[in-house]
Amino acid sequence: MTRINLTPWREERRTAQEHKFRGVLVAAVLVALAGIGAAHWHITNLINHQETRNQMLRTEITRVARVEREIREMERTEARLISRLEAIRGLQQSRPDKVVALDTFVRLVPADVYVLSLQTRGYNFTLRGNARFNNTVSDFMREFEQSPVFNDPTLRVIQNQRVGDNVPVSNFELTVSQHGGARP
Repeated sequence: MTRINLTPWREERRTAQEHKFRGVLVAAVLVALAGIGAAHWHITNLINHQETRNQMLRTEITRVARVEREIREMERTEARLISRLEAIRGLQQSRPDKVVALDTFVRLVPADVYVLSLQTRGYNFTLRGNARFNNTVSDFMREFEQSPVFNDPTLRVIQNQRVGDNVPVSNFELTVSQHGGARP
């Protein structure tokens, strides 16, 4: 029987398989590196895109915050102006009330009553004066009660004295309220 030596053929086949395996291995490594590179490139692009969007959002947030500060300042200014307008309206509405009150007051004072001082606080008046008789002070208070401008006359102090040539005098202090905005 003839003997055939198959060792060189097997060696060649093994070498060819190793070359083929190395080629497939290199191809797999290259494909893996290409995949990793593509993934890295894609992720880098996504990160850059997100950073661009984040920067745009930061810019818009800054702009909106500035606008919000301006709006708050405008609202504060508006509130101050409205407060001033309300104060002016209140003054304009109460201005004629004081004139009417003083005009009515002058008309209500009896002949025997001498008003020494008149103080106002809002719609409240405090009168200090002298009268010849206590009845005159009572009549004065009734005039206030019947007046469409005043109400709630309250006698706080009354003192009877004699002055000069033994003339009787009643010193009094009277408080009265004005109807808010009332006109005769």
